[in-house]
Amino acid sequence: MKSEKNRTDETTESLLRRIKLTAGVDQTADEMQDSIFNDVTRRINRARQINYRLKWISVAASLFILIGVGAMLVTHLDSWNDPEQLSVYNPEGSTPKSIFLPDGTEVILNAGSTIVYPSRFNKSIRNVTLMGEAYFDVQKNPDKKFVVQTAQLDVTVYGTQFAVEAWNNNNEVEVTLREGSVGVKPSDSLSETTLKPGEQACYNKERQTLDIRRVDMDNALAWKKGIIRFENESLGSIAATLERTYNVDIEITDDSLRQILFSGEFKKGEELERILKVITSDKRSDYKMDGNHVTLFVNK
Repeated sequence: MKSEKNRTDETTESLLRRIKLTAGVDQTADEMQDSIFNDVTRRINRARQINYRLKWISVAASLFILIGVGAMLVTHLDSWNDPEQLSVYNPEGSTPKSIFLPDGTEVILNAGSTIVYPSRFNKSIRNVTLMGEAYFDVQKNPDKKFVVQTAQLDVTVYGTQFAVEAWNNNNEVEVTLREGSVGVKPSDSLSETTLKPGEQACYNKERQTLDIRRVDMDNALAWKKGIIRFENESLGSIAATLERTYNVDIEITDDSLRQILFSGEFKKGEELERILKVITSDKRSDYKMDGNHVTLFVNK
């Protein structure tokens, strides 16, 4: 089959042959015919080139629009796929609250504590954020590590039972391991320390040091059972615990009182005033209650 160009050239040449020249210009007929033929051919070719470029511009514009729409769809799909961040707060004065994460991990949240976690975990990691105190019974998954993030420490596990205590108003952050194995590291460090069952990691915020010690699990996790247990604990720390447990404000008027150590055990639900009477029974301190406000002062 003949191409469009060949057919056009033949048509042009045929039209030119029909032109009748006078006798005076017979000798230049061939030159004129070639000149006109070449001029017409150039004009046709130029028109074809313009039409060809316009087609490519149209195709490029269409592709650009498709790419832009595709990018918008990908962006929206990514946002649609982002899991919702859930936050659970157990109010001060409440009993420990049990919740289950999307992977089946059980978390027991102490009073005054908050946990933030996604509505579904991604394919490689299970990240949660804790403010306060909680006990974790993590579902085992060797291919997807579980990380508890606090303001100062990151705790990494695969499947185990442990507790994290990270109160904003406490100078220490504690991680207590009951079963399995966990890695503990300061948030700004690459060095990780591994705990064994029965060990507790204690991070001092001021000194930025991490110490490991053996602890009594029953004492460390007594709060899970609704027991308030103090073991050689300072009055300042005891006051913070009672504030969260009973949803009250405790004012200590003399800093020397904060260093007084006390050991004792109480059940949640006992009257706060009874606990205060026991704590101040050594006569070094006394208390005054006014509604939800408690004042501890030096006994004179």
